[in-house]
Amino acid sequence: MSNLITRYHKLCKLITDGKLPCPLPKEKFQEIHKEFIDLSVEINKSDIFSNNETLQELSYSSIELLIISFNHAEFVDTNAMVMFNPSLGSEKRNKFRLIILRIVEDLLTDFLNKISNYGIIIDLNGDVLPHFKNIKKWIDAFLELKSKVRNEDGPSGFIKLDDLEKMAHGNSGAVGKREFKMEKWQLEKNIKEIVQGLESINEENVNADADADGADDNDQSDELKYFWIKKIELTILKTVNMLDSIVMEREMLERILKSDVDLSISGLNMDGLKLVEHDAEDKDARAKSKAFDKGYTDKLEILNKDKPLLSKEGKVLRPFTIVSSNDKRKEFQSKVFGTGQVLPSMTVEELVDQELANGGMVKPQEPEQEPDEDDNEWQDKETYRLRDWDEFTDSHKKGSGNKMGNLG
Repeated sequence: MSNLITRYHKLCKLITDGKLPCPLPKEKFQEIHKEFIDLSVEINKSDIFSNNETLQELSYSSIELLIISFNHAEFVDTNAMVMFNPSLGSEKRNKFRLIILRIVEDLLTDFLNKISNYGIIIDLNGDVLPHFKNIKKWIDAFLELKSKVRNEDGPSGFIKLDDLEKMAHGNSGAVGKREFKMEKWQLEKNIKEIVQGLESINEENVNADADADGADDNDQSDELKYFWIKKIELTILKTVNMLDSIVMEREMLERILKSDVDLSISGLNMDGLKLVEHDAEDKDARAKSKAFDKGYTDKLEILNKDKPLLSKEGKVLRPFTIVSSNDKRKEFQSKVFGTGQVLPSMTVEELVDQELANGGMVKPQEPEQEPDEDDNEWQDKETYRLRDWDEFTDSHKKGSGNKMGNLG
């Protein structure tokens, strides 16, 4: 994890120290953009964040990494247009900008989902912090609309400004919108002063060769944790500002293009740029690494009967159902290989009788009894049968019944 923190600090310093040329060269943009992607992937694989954790369980260094999606979004929003070839014209420029806005919006949504899971702006009683109530209402409205639009229109769908303002501000209209902006501006100003006052503590931590020992280290950790919580609160406000601008800009560009836009980067001559979208839904990294492939496969799944249901840490290893008794367990087990539905029943005897009646089965014949030579009745029947056969052969010569087909 220390390696991830070091790489994150180095990346942040690179894009904030003011030494990057402006405009940014394409090669440099691709290098930094790729480092953001690689770092985000490694953070997800490292299982630093989980839906089962609380904010109190995270270290200050882990809290620090929550902001990487915002840093990435800010960098792409500011610099990605350097990858566009101006000779392609204004229409494709607008299309390219629309693609960038979609990617930035998804990155910011990823950040909001993460901080929502950890309750950054919620107190220990589960209530929203008083000065963040309207901000939380706006975030909830945005995430709800984002999910709705994504389900209805796919990745290319966008939130309409009127819908967002109605859900976030209700019927207060322009007055409510103005009060929200003033409240947000004042809150951002106050938190920024706190962050600036604690900035020196974070700089000392970044530049330190090793952590201090003893009580001072605990005190420093608490201060750093408080610093990063305030830093995230400030980042939340910046995210709301960015998303508000993105919603307006996307709506304007959609009207300019006046058609169904193919939000792909094919044909835009971007020199091999690969903009990787982040999943807007925040999922546990463990689930991501073992995601089920929904495509066709001819491979069979292995049933690990010997694998325990729970790990020593209480993590669910296999799905299971809690039952009230062993009898109930046997009842469930009997249904495992069933059809999943209630079917009509038929006994074996009923099935055999029906098959015999329909000719599907042949009734077994009883073995013939051997003739009893002492039985006079049987001897009389046999004598008459043989006499009739002799009379038939005398009156019907061999071949007399087949005059046409057996002449030679």
